[in-house]
Amino acid sequence: MKVFDIPVRVDPSFLLLGLILANSRLSEPALLVEWLVVVFISILVHEFGHALTGKAYGLTPQIQLYSMGGLTSWAEGRKVTPPQSIIISLAGPFAGFLFGGLVYLLGHQIPFAVDSLLWPTVYRDLLWVNIGWGIFNLLPVIPMDGGHVVGSLEEWIRKKPGKIAHVVSLITAIALGVWALTIGWWWAAILMGWFAFINGGALLPRSSDRIEQLKL
Repeated sequence: MKVFDIPVRVDPSFLLLGLILANSRLSEPALLVEWLVVVFISILVHEFGHALTGKAYGLTPQIQLYSMGGLTSWAEGRKVTPPQSIIISLAGPFAGFLFGGLVYLLGHQIPFAVDSLLWPTVYRDLLWVNIGWGIFNLLPVIPMDGGHVVGSLEEWIRKKPGKIAHVVSLITAIALGVWALTIGWWWAAILMGWFAFINGGALLPRSSDRIEQLKL
């Protein structure tokens, strides 16, 4: 499907993400469906923050919702300057902050039914996903937006891409993963473990680099 002339693809694995994060609601179908709708709308808002900003810089965006959340990619690659890249990266979380702020303001204007469990839950979930997840997404860990900001800053300062962002990401992911384990936040620990693996792999010499080293 297309929204604002931007292709949007929803992979079936996206449903799996929502179910994993809402395992405590599996016995309450109404709250489970509510959570899946909140996650779908909120992640879409986040990705449109990236996509519409990139489109303003002449890029051709496409959005995919899948098992890891959302991904905005570019048909011709991300050919922009580092400052523009930073703005594109920040546009996603800040779109969520704006949406969450509107929800917060409306929540104080629209009285909730005293005996209703659903609407207060919708309110809390929208705030948590758009503001809580947005702050989490700004952590300096690739492939999250905060990690991409660090990578763009490195490229901006050094005038070329480097591996400092991956080092920062690896250290941060390990530290956060250990902390998440100590408080029993298992999904965050697993996620940080995966991100540590990705960034650790990015720091290893490529096969072509290893061949050159052997030649020396």
